[in-house]
Amino acid sequence: HVGALAAQLGVPLITVGDSALRMGEGYRSAGGTLWQHASDRVNAVEFIRRSLLEGSTTVLVKASRSAGLEQVVRGLFEGVAVETVAPEGTFK
Repeated sequence: HVGALAAQLGVPLITVGDSALRMGEGYRSAGGTLWQHASDRVNAVEFIRRSLLEGSTTVLVKASRSAGLEQVVRGLFEGVAVETVAPEGTFK
């Protein structure tokens, strides 16, 4: 369902690993044309960084904990200054 929804919204989709291929196939079946598949987390970071350089500004990383995509998020923030929002809504 996630792949089809992404296609309907017209957003790019990057899937990671063999277990995510079905999501990409759903994306393509629903008319999505901006699907890239990364064989591993390192390639996913490269794809996402390239996408951000081309003008995309939003990235949603969605996975089960077993996929380990928190490593992708960490990889995206390596060398980047990040502002965080504290629980009470103030910036740190």
